[in-house]
Amino acid sequence: MTTTYQARVCLGVIGSIITACSLHRILRSWTGLVVLWWYDLEDGSSLLLFFEGIVLLLCTVLGLVFVHISSLTWSDHLDASSVYLIYQLSLITKIVSFFTIKSFKNQTKKFMQTQEKYILHGLRYNQNTIYGKEFHLGDIHSLEEFKTRHPLTTYSHYEKYVDRICAGDTNVMTKDDVVRLALTSGTTGKGKKIPYTNQTVWGFGKPIIFLAPSISKKTLSPGSPFQRTLNFHVRPKSLPSESGISVQAGSTISPSHKKYLLIYSTPISGFDISTEFEACYVHLLFGIRDRFLKSMTVLFTPLLITAFKILETHWEQMLTDIERGSLWSKLNIPVEVRADLEEKLKGKCNPDRVQFLRREFEKGFDGIGKRIWPKLRIWFGTDLNRCAERIGNTYMKGVTFASERYVGTEGFYGVNLTILRPPPHRYTLVPDSLLFEFIPIEESEKSNANAFFGDQVKVGQTYELVVSNWTCGLYRFRFGDVIKVVDFYNEAPVVEFQYRYGQLMNLRGEKVDEVCMRKALENTFKQFSGITLIEYACAESLLMPDSAKRQGPHYYVVFVEVEGNKGDIGEHISTLLDAELCEHGALYKMWRSQNGIGTADVVFVKPGGFARLKNYIVDNSTATFNQFKQPRKLKTEGTVAFILGQASD
Repeated sequence: MTTTYQARVCLGVIGSIITACSLHRILRSWTGLVVLWWYDLEDGSSLLLFFEGIVLLLCTVLGLVFVHISSLTWSDHLDASSVYLIYQLSLITKIVSFFTIKSFKNQTKKFMQTQEKYILHGLRYNQNTIYGKEFHLGDIHSLEEFKTRHPLTTYSHYEKYVDRICAGDTNVMTKDDVVRLALTSGTTGKGKKIPYTNQTVWGFGKPIIFLAPSISKKTLSPGSPFQRTLNFHVRPKSLPSESGISVQAGSTISPSHKKYLLIYSTPISGFDISTEFEACYVHLLFGIRDRFLKSMTVLFTPLLITAFKILETHWEQMLTDIERGSLWSKLNIPVEVRADLEEKLKGKCNPDRVQFLRREFEKGFDGIGKRIWPKLRIWFGTDLNRCAERIGNTYMKGVTFASERYVGTEGFYGVNLTILRPPPHRYTLVPDSLLFEFIPIEESEKSNANAFFGDQVKVGQTYELVVSNWTCGLYRFRFGDVIKVVDFYNEAPVVEFQYRYGQLMNLRGEKVDEVCMRKALENTFKQFSGITLIEYACAESLLMPDSAKRQGPHYYVVFVEVEGNKGDIGEHISTLLDAELCEHGALYKMWRSQNGIGTADVVFVKPGGFARLKNYIVDNSTATFNQFKQPRKLKTEGTVAFILGQASD
C-alpha cells in the first residue's frame, strides 16, 4: 500500500467523520433555533445558534470536499500540499475557463468588431511610444485606415527599435516595460528578438491555460485533476542583452506560470534543465514512476521521438535510479537541481512498480505508452513535421493524439475545436488574441501586396498569414506562415497550416513548396515495400561543395533517412522522385522539360543523422530543443556540409 493511497484513504475517513458530525450538530442546532424562535426564549440565543449552524454547514462542505477528493484517482507520490494546491488551481481554472469560453464564442460571432476593437485599443495604448509617434498610431481610427497608413512589415523593419530596447531605452515599441526579448526558433531562418511585456505573457497564458484545455476537456474524458501529465520541456538558455534584459526563447516558462507546473509528474526543479538528453531523462524517470499518468505533452512532436529513444536505451539505468533514490552520476545537471530531484526520489521506490516496468521494457517498446500507463488517455503536441503518425504507430499505440493550439513566438493564433479530427489539424483563429490579415499566396512576393481581413477570405484559398500584436509592438507583421482557409466557426476563419514561406524550393521561379515535396516523397517511397521514410530535408545544389556537385543545370538535393532495408533502390529513386515532382509541380515539370532544372538527387543519411543535424543547428543558431522543427529546406553551406557528412555509404 503506497503512502499516497494511505493519505487518500485517511482524507476520505476524516471527511466522512467531519460531514457526519457536522450534519448531526446542524440538525440539533437548527431544531433548537426553531424552538427558541417559537417560544421567544433567551434573547440572543437564537442568533448564536444561527451562526453555529453556518459554521457547521461550512464544516459539512469541507467534509464533502475531502470525501470528493479522496474518491478521485491520484497520481503516485502526491503530498498534502500538492493536493491542496492542485485542487485550488483546478477550481480557479474551471471558473475562469467558463467565462473565457463564453467570451470566445461571443467574439467569434462578432469577429471583425472584436478585431477592430483589439487593434484600435492597442494603437491608442502605444501612441506615445517612439514607434507610435513616428507612425502616427494615434491618428488611426479604423481598420481600413490602419491598412492604408501602416505598411506591411518584416523583422528588418523593427531591428533598429529592438536594438534600442537592448541598449536600455524604454517606451520604444511598447508603453509597458519589456520583461524579456523572446527569440524565435531560428530553425527556418535567423532568430528574431520579439519584445515581451507582461501583457504579452498574459496574451499567451489566457488561451493556453484556460481556453484550449477546456475545449479539449469538453470532447475528451478529462480524468482526475490529481492525475498528473508528463511534460517534456528543455529549458532554453538565456542570454543577457546590453541593458540586462534577458533574451530567451518564446517557450521559456514565465516565473508567474511556474505554480501551474504542479500538475506535471516532474518536480518543478526538473524544468530548469537546459540540455536535451538530461531533461528528457529526468522527465521520463519521474514519469515512469507514476502508475496513473493521464496525459503527455510536448511542444513539437519530434522531441517525443527523441525522448522514447532515450527510454529505449537507458531504461535499466532509470530503474536503478528509482531503486537507489539517486540520479545517474553521468547526468550533466546543476548541483542544486540534482539535490532537489534526489530529495524527491529518496525513500519513494515502489518495488512492485519497478518489477512491472522491467517486465514491460523487456518485451519491447511497441505500444509501450499504453502498456506502462494504462490510464494514459491522450498526448498533446504541435505536429508541423508530421511525426505524430509515426509515434502513434509505434510507441503510443492506442493513445489519442491531439493538437490543441496553433501558436508561435509572435502570438497565439488559433485553437482546435475539432480535437479528434484526423490530420491535417484545423484551428479557429482567436478574435482578441491578434489582428489577422491574409495575403493571397499569388501575391506573397510583392512588398506592397494586397492583404485581406478575416471577413474577406474565401474557403479553399491559400494565404500568407499576417499578424499585429500591439502588446509587443508588431504591426502588419509577415512572419512566414502559409495557411489555407478551410471553414468558418461563426464568423471566425478556420485554417490549416501548410508550410513556412521560406521553405520554398525555387531555382527558376518554380516554387515547389513543402506540401508538394512531401507528397512526392511519400508517393515515391510507397512504391517500395519494407522501407519507411523517417525524415527528410532539401537543398538547392548551389549550396553543395564543388566536389559533390553534378555538371549541368542546378538541381534539388533531397536528404532522406529511412528505416528498413533499402537494398538497391538508390539506383532508381532519384528518377522516381523526379517524376513525382513533375506530377505535382507544373512549373517544375516545365523547367525539367527545358533542361532548366536537373534531375533531383536523393542522398541517403545514416540512422540518427538528422538527430545529429538537430544538435548541430541548435549549437550554431538561436534554435532550442523545445521549439526545434526540422527545416525542410537547408539554407546554409554549413548545414548542407554537415548532413553530407552523415551520408550512408
